[in-house]
Amino acid sequence: MAKVIREVIKIDEELCDGCGLCVPACAEGAIQIVDGKARLVSDRYCDGLGACLGECPQGAITFQKRDAEEKFIYLTQRHCFLGIFVIP
Repeated sequence: MAKVIREVIKIDEELCDGCGLCVPACAEGAIQIVDGKARLVSDRYCDGLGACLGECPQGAITFQKRDAEEKFIYLTQRHCFLGIFVIP
C-alpha cells in the first residue's frame, strides 16, 4: 500500500489566546476550547480544508502534514476526501 499523507491543522498554544472564533468555523467539530486554549480534538475529525485558519486573529492555526491512519485511508478511498496526498 502506498504511503498516504494528509493535512490537518496544528494549533500553536503559545499564540492561541482562547478567543474561540475557530470553533464555530470548523464544520467538522474538530476544535474545542480546553483549559482556555483551542485544541484539535482528533485528527480524524479535521477535514483538512482549513475553514478555521482565517478565523484566528492570532495566526495560531497552520497546516501540518501527517501520516494517515489505516482506517482513515479506507474512508478516503471510498469518499474521495480532499487534503489527501498519496506518495507511491
